[in-house]
Amino acid sequence: MKKNSRVSVALHSLIHLSSVDRPLTSEELGECQQTNPVIIRRALGELKKAGIVTSEKGHGGGWTIIKKLKDISFQDIFKALDDSLLPAPIVLEEDEHCLIMKSLASTMDEFLEEAEILMAKKLSKLNLKQMMDTINSLKEQENVSQIK
Repeated sequence: MKKNSRVSVALHSLIHLSSVDRPLTSEELGECQQTNPVIIRRALGELKKAGIVTSEKGHGGGWTIIKKLKDISFQDIFKALDDSLLPAPIVLEEDEHCLIMKSLASTMDEFLEEAEILMAKKLSKLNLKQMMDTINSLKEQENVSQIK
C-alpha cells in the first residue's frame, strides 16, 4: 500500500486519533503525515459517513473516533473509502476484436471476483486494536515514545 493512498491516510489518522484524548484538526493530522489537510478531510469525511469518526467545527473542534478500535476492521475502512488492494479489472473497448484480450479480461474478472471475496473476509478479521497493539509493541522494541 502506498504511504499516500487514501487507506494509508485514513489508517494513520485513526491511529493518531486513538493516541490522544482530544479531537485533532485536519491540520494537525496533515502535519503528522506530511500531507495537505484537504487530503485528510476527504478521507475522514468518508469515514464519517460510515460512522467511524465524527467532527466538530470551531475552537477545540476536530476529528474524533466514535467506535472502539476493536470494532473497526480494515474491511470497514476499505469499504468506506471504496478502495481495494486489488488491481482494477481490464476494461475492453466496445469494438475490441482481439480474442486474447477478451479471454484475458474474462479470466481476470473471474479471478478478481474470487480474490475480492477472500480479501474482504481476511480484512474483516483485522482490526485497529490489533494494529495499535502491534504499534505499541514496536514502540517498546525500538524505544520510541511517539508514533510517526
